[in-house]
Amino acid sequence: MRHECRAVGALRRRVAHGDGQRGALSLFVAVIFTGMVLVIGLILDAGGRLDAGVNADEYASEAARAGIQRIDTADAVSGKAIKVDCDKATGAPAAVSAYFADLRQSGVTMTGTVSGCTATTVAVTVKTTYSTKLLSIIGIDSFPISASGTATLVTGQQQPTSEQP
Repeated sequence: MRHECRAVGALRRRVAHGDGQRGALSLFVAVIFTGMVLVIGLILDAGGRLDAGVNADEYASEAARAGIQRIDTADAVSGKAIKVDCDKATGAPAAVSAYFADLRQSGVTMTGTVSGCTATTVAVTVKTTYSTKLLSIIGIDSFPISASGTATLVTGQQQPTSEQP
């Protein structure tokens, strides 16, 4: 019992007289907590940025596929050639711009441009931004994202080449 009283007395003296170590644990916890929040924010926003990049790649590929479906019907019906009509794929009422207009109506905000069109391919470049969730605390509000996709016209009447087995 006497031993308990000494411990309580020592604790009272320590609290009453102050100690240079008081508050040191609170500062340590605050620094560690801040660091952990930053690391979690970095992981969360890096994963979100990667996911947004994958989505942008998919949207670019889908837009290119929408453009590649616009074939030159006059040449195809006459049997002359099956080729992409670049005016219909990339012009003013184009398939690619219509695809991005549909995306905007569904809430997806990104811009896409046709970066190339030939008789057999359509290439699309997409630009968007990823808005950060936790890194905005330290001033990083968004990440720019750029992606590209290409579609190639393939018909059922392909001639074998020397590279094909």
